[in-house]
Amino acid sequence: MYTKEELLKRRAQLSANQRTMLDKQLRGEAMLQADPGYAAIGKRPADAPTPLSFSQERLWFLQQLDPANAAFNGLRPMMIAGPLDIDLINRVAREMYRRHEILRTSFRLIDGAPCQIVDQDLPRTYAVPVIDLGHLPPGDAEAEARRLMAEEARTPFDMGQAPMMRLTLISLDAAEHALLLSLHHIAYDEWSNQVLVDEFSVLYRAFAQGQPSPLPELPIQYGDYAYWQREWLQGSVLEAQLAYWAEQLGGALPTLDLPTDHPRPAVQNFRLRTEQTLLPAELAAALRAMSQKEGVTLFMALLSAFKTLLFYYTNQPESIVGTFIAGRSRPELERLIGFFVNSLPLRSDLTGDPTFSEVLKQVRAVTLGAYNHQDVPIEKLIETFTPKRDLSRTAIYQAMFVLQNVPKPGDAAEPSALVIREWQDADASAGADLQCDITLMVYELPDGGLRCQFEYDSSLFEAATIQRMLAQFETLLAAVSSNPGQRLSRLSLLTDQERQQVLYDWNATAVPFAVDSCIHTLFESQAARAPQAIALVHGKERLTYGELNRRANQLSHYLRTSGVGSGGFVGLALERSVEMVVAVLGVLKAGAAYVPLDPTYPAARLQFMLADADVGFVLTTGRLRDRLAGTDRTLLEWEALGNLDAYPPDDPPARATAASPAYVIYTSGSTGQPKGVVVPHGALVQTYHTWESAYGLDGAVRCHLQMAAFSFDVCAGDLIRALGSGGTLVICPRDTLLAPADLHALIVAEGVDCAEFVPAVLRELVAYLEGSGGDLGSMRLLIAGSDTWYGEEYARVARLCGPDTRLVNSYGVTEAVIDSTYFEAGAAAELPARRQVPIGRPFAATRAYVLNRLGQPQPIGVPGELYLGGSRLALGYWRRPGLTAERFVPDPFAGEPGARMYRTGDAARFRADGTIEFLGRIDQQVKLHGVRIELGEIEAILLQQPGVIQAAAAIRENQLGHPILVAYLVTDALGDEAALRAALRERLPEHMVPAATIILPSLPLTPNGKIDRQALPEPDLGRSEMSAAYEAPGSLIEETLAEIWGEVLKREQVGIRDNFFELGGHSLLITQVIYRANEAFELNLPLRSLFEEPTIADFALRVEEALLDKLEQLDDEEAQQLIEGL
Repeated sequence: MYTKEELLKRRAQLSANQRTMLDKQLRGEAMLQADPGYAAIGKRPADAPTPLSFSQERLWFLQQLDPANAAFNGLRPMMIAGPLDIDLINRVAREMYRRHEILRTSFRLIDGAPCQIVDQDLPRTYAVPVIDLGHLPPGDAEAEARRLMAEEARTPFDMGQAPMMRLTLISLDAAEHALLLSLHHIAYDEWSNQVLVDEFSVLYRAFAQGQPSPLPELPIQYGDYAYWQREWLQGSVLEAQLAYWAEQLGGALPTLDLPTDHPRPAVQNFRLRTEQTLLPAELAAALRAMSQKEGVTLFMALLSAFKTLLFYYTNQPESIVGTFIAGRSRPELERLIGFFVNSLPLRSDLTGDPTFSEVLKQVRAVTLGAYNHQDVPIEKLIETFTPKRDLSRTAIYQAMFVLQNVPKPGDAAEPSALVIREWQDADASAGADLQCDITLMVYELPDGGLRCQFEYDSSLFEAATIQRMLAQFETLLAAVSSNPGQRLSRLSLLTDQERQQVLYDWNATAVPFAVDSCIHTLFESQAARAPQAIALVHGKERLTYGELNRRANQLSHYLRTSGVGSGGFVGLALERSVEMVVAVLGVLKAGAAYVPLDPTYPAARLQFMLADADVGFVLTTGRLRDRLAGTDRTLLEWEALGNLDAYPPDDPPARATAASPAYVIYTSGSTGQPKGVVVPHGALVQTYHTWESAYGLDGAVRCHLQMAAFSFDVCAGDLIRALGSGGTLVICPRDTLLAPADLHALIVAEGVDCAEFVPAVLRELVAYLEGSGGDLGSMRLLIAGSDTWYGEEYARVARLCGPDTRLVNSYGVTEAVIDSTYFEAGAAAELPARRQVPIGRPFAATRAYVLNRLGQPQPIGVPGELYLGGSRLALGYWRRPGLTAERFVPDPFAGEPGARMYRTGDAARFRADGTIEFLGRIDQQVKLHGVRIELGEIEAILLQQPGVIQAAAAIRENQLGHPILVAYLVTDALGDEAALRAALRERLPEHMVPAATIILPSLPLTPNGKIDRQALPEPDLGRSEMSAAYEAPGSLIEETLAEIWGEVLKREQVGIRDNFFELGGHSLLITQVIYRANEAFELNLPLRSLFEEPTIADFALRVEEALLDKLEQLDDEEAQQLIEGL
């Protein structure tokens, strides 16, 4: 046996043509001789319907979903120079139609199944249409020819009408002509293009010389192949092939989650465009040299690099990329025109930070394994492994890679006196033929160069995004070709200039803010400057700065005499009120830190927080005291404090420093218990100055509305912005917050000109104002934060604001002290309606990085995890040193000793203008109604309930499109849902109690054994959230449909709420159901209607609607005639 080195030497000695043939053999695109184990394909029975091949069937099905779609058209424009004989052109065309039945085939349903119908007359009657543009000036003639070509490319084929090849001859002048060959992919593939042009040239030359066709008769036709394929690929042959693919595609399949520039349409529409680049010659040579050294083909090396690029863009180690294989492994198929090409899904896993060499080895093994099992059509794999379809994505894979080395038509022998060449600069993009989100096509050029072309869905991506991706791919290729031993973590898609931009230029936010003071001293300065100014409003109660400062000072002195010491923690179990503000300031002035305790939290959660923070004193009210029953902490009831006027009204001596904790806020934790975030005074002081710098608080705005819950750090932000700048803080009662009319009345009555909303509250207010004719013209600073909202909503709010209103989207996390970034659109800016509003740029003293899993900066447009650095970070998690070290990590880019950055767990990417786009959560933390929660905490509590074996939680949408929390349980003895919810309410805040519960036999898992959250089913909230029982048909339409479904799906009983796909339905069965339904009701429902209405209950409504539409078109006389004819 040869060694690897000996085989590489032998390969190096092959000629160029021999290497091309070897590559084709490895990719299954050619054979040196027929496999003796295979019998030759014979003629199909003359009396049997001709079925579609598996590949054809899928294209036919997709075309039926959208008959007006021309995405499966292929256009080959050819320029013909020299004398032209139209009679010869017609004779050649007729001979081509005669030789290749597939070109004159139509496709129709026979007994519910699509079949091929060959037109027998076309070879005798066909004439090529001729369009004469000779009367136009040369420039105008070519422009018109291009317009006609684009029109032809956009013209769909009628599957029920032959032919599947259209020819149009455009005469530009006496010596220059354009021949447009337009074909539907159901009748040809790339290999067929070469056959078509070769035979056209040979036939034209022979007929021009008065000779008969020199081409030998074809032994079989495409219909014979389709019939043979259906007969051969079944039983043990199919089982042996599928056994391999079950290992590759079993379990939950990864869905490529490329971040898009536009929202994904509900139904994929294939608006395909292309961008391309030519790789430098030295890079192409380096890639080939590296491939040879690593023992892989160029195809495998480029595919490995493409998978690495996708990994960088998605942060998904596991991916499936499709590729084409010619599907002509038998000699009798080589000269046929037809759709033989098959797709192979190539799955890989880049987990564990492999080297690129290791990626090459994995891709090589996967590729060769797929080549050895290439006979199973992709349609059969889709039917077997993805029974549930998503019309918005292609099944199994959403990206493709193709290395194109098929000879161009110009390489063929050309007839004398007639020169044919491809119209190289023609724009035939409308005839694109690859149906994925994105496809990388690499062309091997005659001079050894490589042209990389991305074909992409323009309804998802902008051209600029794809152009950046091309440049990044070239950068990646240069890195791996020079050093394939690098680990993926050391690879970078960034140039030095881009690295400078994303790490430093866009983070030039350092400002010399003073950090040697405490946050309450800002308030004290304002109280000394303007003691008579109104500081606080709550209902009818109003306090001036002097009054508020006096009461806070007196409480501070009281707390000190009661034993509250410097650095201690004081719990505040108070509702939002004047007392809440006094308590916050009093605790801070006493040198302690406050711990906000939401009185609505379950008692067990409050007890944990008190114990974890080692709170010595708790300030509360008599009405809320019962919520703290059983605690061993000292409770100080506000009503029982006595006469605080006995205590000094002066500012107490400072007992805290900038490094001292100011508050501890507890956020959701993954262990089932919340975690306390410790925020120091200095970070809060800097945060105030960042707001002052960005918003101009001192003078621009005067009256601030406070709406956030006390336990939410935005509440602290409201206090700091207002009282630090000398403004008035208006506390919004909870009942007012939930009533948009009352909320707007409060804003108007108090002259509020600054407010921070969560989008949920803002949406209700906007809807009210739009209906009532009100506006927000008095606002000078309107901030929305803490949750996502969309461009359409931003525009709606902006229309209600005045010309001087600043409309800001803010982003922040508790660990980075309230707000970290902000976005403000320009006056003329238009945000995409269905895209989330960007979170903008970092505030002063803040750095924002987008890094990959391995801590390296991501290029523009490439998603990663958002890290926040700078001098405004929290101290860490209280008594959680391990978690603090995990989340607050050293900042290697700051250039400062001890600099830290916080891992937010949020996915984000930089836009080309330097603003940041939020993409969602990377880990299990999510935001629901503005509150960040950790799904792991909810799952931990669920698992503690009797009878629960497994549990998962996820955010889904209800019927109105609003997010809700859903629990997925595997259980052996669970009580009713009401009892479960009651038990959860004892342990979880209301916003963390699932709104729906779904019982599953098992939780879907990834191949790595993790819960596959993408595979968790959507809740059917139209009926009980628990598993639905059988529901019988209730109308004649439902009865007829249930009978059809039962026959097609081979089920004795089908309920009207059962999902067609969950019962095992797939594309071929859809065809049968629609065919029978149309026959039964004399309708013409499209195939996609069953995708859109997959239950009998919903589909019956679609049928009834179509029947009514049909009947409403009849007048009384026509209806009477029909009745009499029954």
